[in-house]
Amino acid sequence: MHFLKSLQTILIACILSFPSILANPWKNYTWDLHQQFPWLPPLPTTLTDAQRDSMQRFSSSYPLAKVTPNGQGNEPQKLDQLMRDIDSALPLPTDTTPHRKVKLIRSKNKNQPDGQLPPIAIDKELKPLLERVLHAYAHANDAQAPTIEALYRRIAHALMHSDFHPGGKRDGWLGNGYGWRNWGQKFVLMDHTLPKLERQYLLECLAYTGEGHHLYKEAPYANTDLQLNFYYNVLRFISRMDDGPAKWQRLLTCRRGLDLAVTQDRYLTPDGGIIHHNGHHISYASYSHIHALQHQINFAKAGIFSPHSKRACQRYRAATTAWAFNSLRSEIPYVMQLRPAPSWENSRHKGQGVGLSKTFAIKTAELTTATFGSPIEDDREMARIITSKMAGDSSQLPDFWKHYASDPNMLSPLQGHRPFPVMGNAVHRHKNAVIMLRGANRYYRGGEVYADAGYPGAYMDRIMHGALFIFSRGDEGRFPNTVDSGYRTEGYDPNLFPNVTAAEQNNPDLAGRYNPDYLGSGAKQGGGVSLNGFGVWAWNPGHVQKSGFFFGNRISLFTTGITIPKPNVRTALLQSIHDQLPGNPLTINAEVYSQNYQTILPSDRSHTLLDASQTGYYIPKGNPPIHIRRGNQGYTYALSSQLKPGAPKNLPSTIKNRQQLRESIDQFSPIIRPASLAYFDHGNAPNNDQCHFHVLVNSSHLELKKFHHAMESSTPPIYQDIQNHYHYLIDQSSQTHALVTFQPDTTFTHTSLVQKLNRPSTLMWHQNKNHCQLVIGSTDLKNNTPFSITLEGHWKLHSAPSDTTLTQNETTTTLTIPYLNQLGRSVSLMR
Repeated sequence: MHFLKSLQTILIACILSFPSILANPWKNYTWDLHQQFPWLPPLPTTLTDAQRDSMQRFSSSYPLAKVTPNGQGNEPQKLDQLMRDIDSALPLPTDTTPHRKVKLIRSKNKNQPDGQLPPIAIDKELKPLLERVLHAYAHANDAQAPTIEALYRRIAHALMHSDFHPGGKRDGWLGNGYGWRNWGQKFVLMDHTLPKLERQYLLECLAYTGEGHHLYKEAPYANTDLQLNFYYNVLRFISRMDDGPAKWQRLLTCRRGLDLAVTQDRYLTPDGGIIHHNGHHISYASYSHIHALQHQINFAKAGIFSPHSKRACQRYRAATTAWAFNSLRSEIPYVMQLRPAPSWENSRHKGQGVGLSKTFAIKTAELTTATFGSPIEDDREMARIITSKMAGDSSQLPDFWKHYASDPNMLSPLQGHRPFPVMGNAVHRHKNAVIMLRGANRYYRGGEVYADAGYPGAYMDRIMHGALFIFSRGDEGRFPNTVDSGYRTEGYDPNLFPNVTAAEQNNPDLAGRYNPDYLGSGAKQGGGVSLNGFGVWAWNPGHVQKSGFFFGNRISLFTTGITIPKPNVRTALLQSIHDQLPGNPLTINAEVYSQNYQTILPSDRSHTLLDASQTGYYIPKGNPPIHIRRGNQGYTYALSSQLKPGAPKNLPSTIKNRQQLRESIDQFSPIIRPASLAYFDHGNAPNNDQCHFHVLVNSSHLELKKFHHAMESSTPPIYQDIQNHYHYLIDQSSQTHALVTFQPDTTFTHTSLVQKLNRPSTLMWHQNKNHCQLVIGSTDLKNNTPFSITLEGHWKLHSAPSDTTLTQNETTTTLTIPYLNQLGRSVSLMR
C-alpha cells in the first residue's frame, strides 16, 4: 500500500513536468528585469571572472543550510496522513482547474472564479504543511525521500503559480516581518531537490514577493523593519541562485535599491536620522540599523557597487555620528524615542546594547574602507565615536585604532551643537553634559504608541512640544544619564516637561485615541541650524512660538504668542524626581532648600534657581508668576503594580483605549516620588502670553550670581529682541547672531546685517569687518521657495551652494539660496 502510494506521488511529480498538462510560468519567463523596469541595470550577456568571484564572495555572507534525509525513516501512517493533507490542500491541477494559488497576509483578493478553491494562506495554512514536509524529509529513508520531494514540489509549484514574480499581480504583504524573518527561509531548504529552472524561478518569486519588490522600484524604499526582517531573506534567496547573468543583474538591482533608499532620504534622512514607519526612530536603530550596515558591507567587500554607493556610504557615516550625538553612553533617552517603551523601573541603569557600544563605529569604518579603499587605521572620526561612547576609555579601541589612545582630543566627550531638523530636535554637548530640545514637524511621525494605556501616548506627544532635557549628572562615577539627572518616569508629571507649554490633563485625556496611535505635530517649523559649535532651534505649531539658543553651557529659551483656550496652562522650568527628600537641594534666589517647600515667585523682579544637578536658571522680571514645589508628587498609570486592593488582576490588559482607561483609572493608585518642580502659571485660556528664561548647565552659585548681575547691567552678555513674529539674539562674547522668523517677509531694524527674510527660517551668522559666515535653514518641506535674504551693505560670494545668486542694490545685497531637504545651507561672504 505504502509503496503504491509512493509510486503514485512519483508519477504525479513526473506529470507536473509536462507543459501540455500545465502552462508552467518558468518555461517562457523573461529573466531580464530591464525589460519590465527600464531603470534597472540590463541583463548581461556574459560575465567576467571578477563578476563571478564577486557573486561567490557575496553569497558566502548569506549562508543557508539545506535539509537532507538522515535515513531513519518516517512512520508510514504519519507519512500517509501528510500525503492526504497535501492532496486536500493542494489538489493537482486539471484542464479546467488550475493550481491553487497562495494568499499573502492581508490579501484583498477574496473573489474566486467558479469551481476554484480559494487561495491558501501562506502563514496559517501553507507554512504548517511546509514544516511537516521538512520534518518528514529530515527523517526520510531512501525509499521515502522521492515521495517527500514530490510533496515539496507541490508546495513550490503553488508559490510559483501565484503571480509572485517581478511584474506579477502581487496582492497583500507578509506582515511586519518578525515571523517571515524566521520562517520565510524555510521555503527554500529543499530547493536543491527541484529541477534547475524551477529552483531558479522559485527563488526569483520569493525574493521579489518577500518585500524585495521595494528595491526594484524606480524610487526604492527601505526602513528598519525591511532591513532587519525582509532584506536578509531577499539577499539569501538571490544568493542561492546559479552564478549567472540573472543573479548578477539582481545583485546590482538590490545594491542600487539599498543605495538609493539612503541617498533619496527613504531610509536615512539628510540629518542622519534612521527611518521606521515614516518616523525618525532612533530607538529602533539600536538593534536593527546594524543589519542595514552589514548588507552594505557585504556588497562592498564583494566588490559590487552602484553609481550611488559612495554617497550612500557618506550617509551611513552621518547616521553613525548622529547616533553617537543623540544617545548617551549606555541608554537611549526616551525624549529621543519614537515608540515609548515603558521604563517604570528605570532607576535601574541600562547595559550595553549593539547600538550603545562600539559596533556602529567599527562597522561604518569597515564599510568606508571597502567602499573607498582608505585604510581603516586612518578613520579618526569613527575612532572618536568609540571613545565618546566609552567615556574616554581608550582600552575599548580595537587594535587598528590603538594609536589614537595617546591623543587627549580623542578621549573627551563629543562637543558642540547638532541640529536634527527632520525630527525637530536640537542636541547640544558641553563638557560631560548632553542637552536635548525636542520638537516635531508635520512631515515625519514623531511618536507611535500601541495599546499600553498605562503609558499614555501623549507622554511622548508632550515631549515633542519643545521639551528640554539636560543630562549632566552621573552619580557614583557613572556617565551622565536620565536617572541621575532626575528624569524618571515613576511619579513624573507629563503635563510639566521642562519648557513645554500646555494645559493640565489627566491620564485618560492624554492616552492614545487609537491603537496604534500615531503622534506628531502640525508644525511646519520644527528644527534649526548650527554655526561654530553654537545652535538655534525653533518650533511653531500655531498656539505658541518657541525658540532655543545654545552658546557653550548657556541655553536661552523663549516662548511667545501663547494662546490656548483651556484652563490651567503652564510652562515648566524644571521637574526632577529624586531618590529622597530631604537632600537634593534646590537653591532659590541664593537660599538653599533641602526640605519640602512651596512658594510663588512674583513677576516684578528677576529670580535665580540652582537645582541638585547644578543647573542654574535665570528668569528675568516681567515673566508670569513662578510656582515652586518640593515634596512628594504622583501621577496615575494603569499598571498592575498600582492596582488597588480588590481590583481585577487582569484589568490593565483589558484597557485598550481612552474610554476604557477613563472608566478604570479610579482602580489604580498613583506612583508617588519625591520631586522638585517649578513652572510659569499662564492661568486660564491665555491669549498672546509669553515667557523666557536662561539656563546654565554644570553651573555653580558663583557663576549664576555673576550671570544674574551681568544680565541686569548696562552691558549684558546677551542682546535679545523678542517679538511674536521673530526671536533675535546676539551672543556678545562670540559676536554670533541667531535669528528665528515665524512669518514670511519679515523685516528687521535692530540687526547689523539682515534687513529682510522672505520665509520662516532659522538663521545664524558671524560677521567681522570684511567677512561673514552665514547658515540658514527651514523645515517646511512643502515650500521649496529659495531663501531670499536682504543684507545691509555690499557683499560678494566667497563660497556657497550651487545656484546661489547675489544681487547688489544701492545700499543692500540680496542673497538667494536654494532650499534643500530641511538642512542648513552655508554661505561665506566677503566685502
